[in-house]
Amino acid sequence: MEIRPKNDSVAHVDPANNGEAWPELLREAERIKLVVVDMDGTFLGSKKDFPAGGGEIIQKLRAAGIMFCPASGRQFQTLENMFRPWREGMPFIAENGGNVMMDGEQIWRKTLPVEVAGAVVDAVRALAADGEDTGVVVCGPTAYAERSDERFYAETLHYYDANAIVDDVKEHIDVAYKLGVLDFGDPTVRLIDAVNEAAAGQAQVVRSGAYWTDVNPLNSHKGIGLAKLQEKLGIAAAETVCFGDFHNDIEMFEHAEFTFAMENGEPEVKEAARFIAPPNTEAGVLQVLRALFAAR
Repeated sequence: MEIRPKNDSVAHVDPANNGEAWPELLREAERIKLVVVDMDGTFLGSKKDFPAGGGEIIQKLRAAGIMFCPASGRQFQTLENMFRPWREGMPFIAENGGNVMMDGEQIWRKTLPVEVAGAVVDAVRALAADGEDTGVVVCGPTAYAERSDERFYAETLHYYDANAIVDDVKEHIDVAYKLGVLDFGDPTVRLIDAVNEAAAGQAQVVRSGAYWTDVNPLNSHKGIGLAKLQEKLGIAAAETVCFGDFHNDIEMFEHAEFTFAMENGEPEVKEAARFIAPPNTEAGVLQVLRALFAAR
């Protein structure tokens, strides 16, 4: 396994030799208490598959007194189902930080103002009427969408297990942790501009995937979710490791001392991270965590 530290030199990890790369982290492995991991493009494989050996690593973390926390734009129910065998005692940062849950307790939530959510829905509807292959998902305790075609539904099902197709999503914007805007033509400048104009500075618009643009409440992102979780658990940034690959992961890095961007990550994410992990297609997160255990 190899990683690149931020100076872009290539370093090699040799667990048998206590690691030749990122020695500071390996030396401090004993104080790690929290591992926070993005899902798509980071923990999951190229087909959004759960990595082989992932459950074993989670069990080892628990045995060592280290918490594993999924952090995703995905819905809480979806994350909980993914990690069902280990969900007891596991914290979840869902909806890009808008919903932080642990053992049935909602540690933190932030929702969009109703008028902002309604304006964005109207803007996306107008783009769709003008030929854009787009649609919006209102992400509350249930995810609501108006489009029912197979392609749209299949894509949203990856992220939202609790979902419903409705005639008017604006009837369900009273509790919206975020809006997910899906554009199969790749989120275009036109779409981003239209969503930003509709949000009128009252929401944060961020790319969250190849086809997805998320509209989050102001001051609601994975970084805030992580900070609220750390406060609840009494865990410091110096005791936290984070992994991510996309723009919506960058704020998390501000609340962790040891930050890893995936080799397949966006350039801005690599710039924000201290270290580069192997790609998600090679289970890079698990490689790094195994090296940490070898150093303990």
